[in-house]
Amino acid sequence: MTNEEMLRSLPLKELASLIIRHEYEEDWDYTYGEDGEDVPFLWGYRIILVTSDGVRFDEYDYEAALEHECWWLQQEAVAVTKQK
Repeated sequence: MTNEEMLRSLPLKELASLIIRHEYEEDWDYTYGEDGEDVPFLWGYRIILVTSDGVRFDEYDYEAALEHECWWLQQEAVAVTKQK
């Protein structure tokens, strides 16, 4: 069995889980400075789940992202061609 055949044989949810991208985004917060103004500081990083059509989900919404990716995979394909 080739890798292509293996991918084609996967159940929809397993295929969708392989397609969802994980991106990292800075998570900023604010604190009060000595002069009373808000001072930004980097709190850390958070994971953003991105589906094939570019819809972004918070890492805690994995099930929603997976459901959306499954929905997208079942839509009719739109041909994309390069114009010369």
